[in-house]
Amino acid sequence: MRWTYDADVDALYLSFRALDAGEARTVDAGDGILLDVDADNAPSGLEILDVTVFRPSHLVDRSLPRDLVETVRAIVTAIQGNARRAAAGRHPSTRVIEPTELSTQDHAFA
Repeated sequence: MRWTYDADVDALYLSFRALDAGEARTVDAGDGILLDVDADNAPSGLEILDVTVFRPSHLVDRSLPRDLVETVRAIVTAIQGNARRAAAGRHPSTRVIEPTELSTQDHAFA
């Protein structure tokens, strides 16, 4: 899994696997959550808008796999912590996310 955070638009994107152009469609799951899924509804990516004010508990209501929710929670918590430190005039820290915190399982959504 790879993830990127764009501070200019406050958006986080997690890529689970690459798809060819036109193979994915985006599903708006509400609360600033967008899922990229393939024809079998297997996710290829997840985008979260307004990350610095996002509540990870919103993911639990989406019937997402627990390991995926915990991975997103760890990333979002690190981003929000850095945003608070920067707003307070302190240097943002670097949080290393251990490979054991990241899920490598394939997930399908009903």
